[in-house]
Amino acid sequence: MTNPQIPQDIVHSRLAPLLGEDYSVFHELISDELHIDVYCWAPTEQRQFWTLCTSGMNDYRMQMPPGKEEFNRTELVMTLPDDWPLAEIGSQNGPEGDAISWPITLLKSTARLPKDMDTWLSYGTSGQAGLDPSETYPGSEFSGFIIGSAFTVDADGDFLRTPVGDDTVHFFGVYPIYTDELRAYLAGDDILGKLYDLGVAEGVYPGRPSAV
Repeated sequence: MTNPQIPQDIVHSRLAPLLGEDYSVFHELISDELHIDVYCWAPTEQRQFWTLCTSGMNDYRMQMPPGKEEFNRTELVMTLPDDWPLAEIGSQNGPEGDAISWPITLLKSTARLPKDMDTWLSYGTSGQAGLDPSETYPGSEFSGFIIGSAFTVDADGDFLRTPVGDDTVHFFGVYPIYTDELRAYLAGDDILGKLYDLGVAEGVYPGRPSAV
């Protein structure tokens, strides 16, 4: 995780006015055609949690279904508890390191998913940690995710709609979910709505109650 020098991308221009200029970036050292970094804002007195956001996902224009064309360029937001040891990523190996870095890995792999799988994602898209819904992210209780609103930064409720030339970039939140929530969601239950009712925003909330 290094300090940026001359950040000029959409994430900086959109989120720095909301979260401040003091942030770090997990720079991707080796990339394919899509370069994904992750911006990290440390906890403050006003925002007592880490705020993470992908940078580069929006470079790929997704082929959206009818009615969703406006959402073809996106970035992803996630929060972490204030005591999450992000600074230890890279210094810890094996299971201990994976248990710290899995949110970064999740953000980057999800950001790459549309290009790698020739698909799209938007509000309500879900994914899972492994082939079986019972598999979890390393060292966690979470088995998958749902894409929803990024409530901690999206005060206007418009997915931080950001014009970029003739296009528009939107910012969505990533909600890690438990196995029972994933199974219920795949069966048609409105898990996002139930998470909202519980006061859960985008991000990792270890030990939170299940929405099922």
